Amino acid sequence: MDPVPPATNDGRAVAARRVVRGKPLTARRVIKWISLVLVGLLLLIAMAAFWAWTQRYSLIERQVITYLDSQGIEADLRIDNATGTRADIRNIRLSHEGERFLTLDRLEAEYQWRDLLDGRVERLVMTGLVARITVDERGNIIDGWRPPSSGGDGFALPPRGVVVDGGMVRLTTPYGVIPFDGDATLADMENFRIDGTLGETRLERDGASAVLSGPVELIREAGDFRVQAPALKLSAIHPLAQLSTTTAQIGATYSDGEMSGAARLQGGQIIAASGITAELSTLTLDGRRSETGRLSGSAIMEGGRLALDAGLAADVERISGSGSLSENGVLTASVTPSLRRARVTDATRARDLARTLSLADALSA
Repeated sequence: MDPVPPATNDGRAVAARRVVRGKPLTARRVIKWISLVLVGLLLLIAMAAFWAWTQRYSLIERQVITYLDSQGIEADLRIDNATGTRADIRNIRLSHEGERFLTLDRLEAEYQWRDLLDGRVERLVMTGLVARITVDERGNIIDGWRPPSSGGDGFALPPRGVVVDGGMVRLTTPYGVIPFDGDATLADMENFRIDGTLGETRLERDGASAVLSGPVELIREAGDFRVQAPALKLSAIHPLAQLSTTTAQIGATYSDGEMSGAARLQGGQIIAASGITAELSTLTLDGRRSETGRLSGSAIMEGGRLALDAGLAADVERISGSGSLSENGVLTASVTPSLRRARVTDATRARDLARTLSLADALSA
């Protein structure tokens, strides 16, 4: 039996004691034991937090991959760095049903953390983009990987835009495949600039076809759209005429419902179904389509040669012409030719013409 605790001057016990498994347990030991347990728990939490911090990118990667998988997209990526305002993601690979449609060497994103939770970012910089896109006649993306529409007002670029440094896009349209590589800066859908090279492209529609390749610049500013092609290789086939490979310098603008453009062709040959062949030196074309649908244009051919299937030919000094097509389908046109060295190229026709001009048959009768 335990001895009676010593009494203080006021007759109260200094501490109460009891035996637990043969060892005395005081309030002090209880607090110490609880403290040790809590410290151990905090240590485990700290170790778990440290592990989670060191593995945070892997955890985020898995979350992103899981989300994309729920959208039917197989993904592979590596987060190189991420903070509350910036992220640097490398080696992005996206596929749909086993077919890869996008690769990206590097994606740099700038954002505000709270906006990011709602899927909004401030700016995107893409390096080494390779993408495959399929569109319909209206330009809508119809690939299976495209997420379903949310019913909003359309796609909005980040407030500070998107930059593409070294991109390669393969665009499949109802008229042909368009391969393009280059750079782009997009402030928004109304203001952007795309510079690059058009790979060999063959487009076909309604019995007509064209093959073209070369450097291209697309610019849109405040709704006005411009296309510049300083040295485009071009050939075309149409039921009315055929154009062999020529070098074209093209510029076109669309503004306020009106379209205008100019082209300068050097070299090549035009073979018309009417039996006229034009060997080009320089051909300058200018055209305009008004908001009401009226078409007007002009053409100037300088140098080169004209030939007719009838066996006639002439060298061209200058041929100028202009015309218009009204909204009601009324066509007006005028042509002013300046030719030299007109000649008969068919030997039989040349002999017949010589006999006619010399009156040989009449004189010998």
